[in-house]
Order: sequence, then C-alpha cells, then structure tokens
Amino acid sequence: MTEHLDVLIVGAGISGVSAAWHLQERCPTKSYAILERRDDLGGTWDLFKYPGIRSDS
Repeated sequence: MTEHLDVLIVGAGISGVSAAWHLQERCPTKSYAILERRDDLGGTWDLFKYPGIRSDS
C-alpha cells in the first residue's frame, strides 16, 4: 500500500521540526511526515552536548 503525503521533511533537527510546525500552522490540510535516522529529535543539539551553552532558537 502506498501512502500519499503532500510534504516529506528530511531530518528532525531544529529546521525539520520548525518546518513541520509552520506547515501545521499555515497549511493544516496538508499531510506530512518527518524522516529521521536517529531515535531522538533535535539533530545536532541532541547528538552533541554543549555544557554551559544556552540557545533560544
């Protein structure tokens, strides 16, 4: 069975998650999926730890 998606987002880092959020807010009728090779979201910020560094992105 083939599933049709309107949008496919590659990567669940900050850009991929942001793209999904904006898509859901601005185009709620569009279907989408996020592909991520790892088990966790967050991309570089999850993969590498930066002690003492804060980010508001």
